[in-house]
Amino acid sequence: MSTLAELIARDRRAGNLQHLYLERHQERLQDVIEAGESFRLVFSITHSRGGIFRDGNYLVTPELTDSINRLMSDMPEFHYGRLDIKFSNIERLQQGRDIEIVEINTASAESLHIWDRNARLGTALKTLLWQYRSLFRFGQINRKRGFVPPKLSEVRDRWREEKRVAAFYPLTD
Repeated sequence: MSTLAELIARDRRAGNLQHLYLERHQERLQDVIEAGESFRLVFSITHSRGGIFRDGNYLVTPELTDSINRLMSDMPEFHYGRLDIKFSNIERLQQGRDIEIVEINTASAESLHIWDRNARLGTALKTLLWQYRSLFRFGQINRKRGFVPPKLSEVRDRWREEKRVAAFYPLTD
């Protein structure tokens, strides 16, 4: 009964992000979405695209941890990061089965559970401080192993290059 544009406007969250969704789905805005039919507004979720993050740490099982460790064993020098994954359902996730890595985020990626609306500021700060402490510890260990940190000018140049090529990244569907 309602067009995609009307549904977006009426939705509590999507309505606040119409500037994103209306532009992205211009060709379909007048389409009537059938009752019960789902329509994916975005493929990849971020805060800037209306993502909602929840703390799922209670879902971690030994089987899941073992599965992730096996997946990451192909990257022996990867010491810290966040995996963005897809999975078919919670039960399979906890069994460590049918996990698909969508993105590997490295040292600067924060734990997403700190963005849970129920997270306390103190918990978020404690999590971030633990992350920074861990990263400095890994850096110290790697320097002792002979790794040389990049010069500040190299970091700046890599950052500039990333910004330059990011302009060419396609929007996610």
